[in-house]
Formats: sequence, C-alpha cells, structure tokens
Amino acid sequence: LIELARPRVENFQLSATHLNSFLDITRGGPERFFLNTILRFPKSPSADGQFGNAVHETLEKIQYFFKQNEEPPTADEIKKIFADQLKQKILSSNEYDKYLKRGEVALEKFMEKWWHNFTPDALVEKSFKDEAAFVGKAHLTGNLDQLLVDEESKTIRVVDFKTGKPETRWQKTPKSYFYNNQLLFYKLMVENSHSYKNFVVDEAKLVFVEPDAFSGEFAELNLDIKGSDDKIFKQLIESVYDRIINLNFPKTEDFSKDYKGILSFVDWLLNN
Repeated sequence: LIELARPRVENFQLSATHLNSFLDITRGGPERFFLNTILRFPKSPSADGQFGNAVHETLEKIQYFFKQNEEPPTADEIKKIFADQLKQKILSSNEYDKYLKRGEVALEKFMEKWWHNFTPDALVEKSFKDEAAFVGKAHLTGNLDQLLVDEESKTIRVVDFKTGKPETRWQKTPKSYFYNNQLLFYKLMVENSHSYKNFVVDEAKLVFVEPDAFSGEFAELNLDIKGSDDKIFKQLIESVYDRIINLNFPKTEDFSKDYKGILSFVDWLLNN
C-alpha cells in the first residue's frame, strides 16, 4: 500500500482539513487520513455534509448577486437558489424535504442579520492552490469562504461559514480545538501567499449560519490573533506535512481518544 501511495504525495498540498484529519485521533487519526485522503477509499457523502455544501453554495451565489447588483437578493430568490443547489445532492425525497425546510428557515433568519457583511468587493471561495503559500517546506492550500481585503491598511478579514449546532464560545473540546486550528491555518496560509505576503490577517472568524436552538441567536467564533502562537503551530504544520510526504503514519493507540489525548499526540509530534 505504501508503494502504491507514493506517487500521490509527490506534489502534496496540505489543507486545514488534512491537518485536522491527521490529528483527530478520536476518528482514526493518521491511519484514517491515509486510507481516506491518500488512498482515497470511496465513501458515501453524508446527508448533513451535502446540506452544508448546499448552504455554502447558496451563500457563494448570494455574494455574486451582490457583486452584480450591489444589493441582496430577495427572500424568495434566496429560497430558489438554495432549492436549486439542494436538488443536485444525492438525497431521498424525505431528506430533501427536511433539509429544504431547515435551510430556508436558517438562511432567511441569517440574511436578516448578516446581509450587510456581503460587500461587492469581497472575494468568495478564494482558492490558494496556486498561491505558493509555504510554511517551511509545507505547501499549503485551501478555499476561503469570504476574504475581505483592505488595500489601504494592508489588512485582511477571513470568514468561514459553518452549518450545524453553533459554538458560542471556545472550549476545551476536540471540536473547538480543530476550529481554532482551521482559523490559524487560514491566517498563515494567507500571510504566506504570493498575493498577500505584504498583508496581515487582523481578523479570522467562524460564522454559524444556523441559529442556536434555544436562544435563536447566531454565533461567531473569533481567533485570538494576538494570543495565537504562530511559531508552535508552524512547527506542527511542518511535522505533519513531513510525515505525510514520507508516508510515515504513526500508531495512536497509546493516546486516549479525547481532547487530552489529541493534545498529547500533538505534543508527541512536536517532539519527535
């Protein structure tokens, strides 16, 4: 299997999803990453995942509508855009009806609150595949949901949209840890890219599209830019990248399958 996989890592580019998948020993860690990402074992897309994709595609089309018309689409237009995206997914009729209603309700409420953040000059689904973004020898890649570039101040705001149960605060949980990783990864990717090497990411946040089930409020999680330790995180990126391209996937059975175990595994990677 290792020899079969070798050609697949020759020009490997690391994404935030790759990094978190490798580190997530609660879901198989390096072994699962090797099977799913390197060997690309086939797997069926989940209904929740397809719903999330449809919501992201809808928000992308809303942004393009802003660019063309300099005003938001109507509620009915948004519903039609979402329905069109959802129809393209592999869902049963019951699943389609359930997710259609869920998406329509969420998007209508979300746009009432957030529409003013869709500006005509925002970049949408910006790809960094060809941006030559490196941390050491690690070649980074990823698509950003929304990028707001201020040419005067040379600052950038990164926004990533999330569906599902919103997180209202940072916690000591695997989900929070990986969310923080994702934002920190985006910050480094942008600042080390060809186009934005002279810019600083001064804000990076997750924006939850679905409201809290109890309060009805929408949540955002902001990266603590000043408190983030870029140096250690860069070392982690380089360590994981080096192991991937050398097809060196460590066993993780000695680590507990929880938040503390993830941190222990990360510490082990940094010291080995």
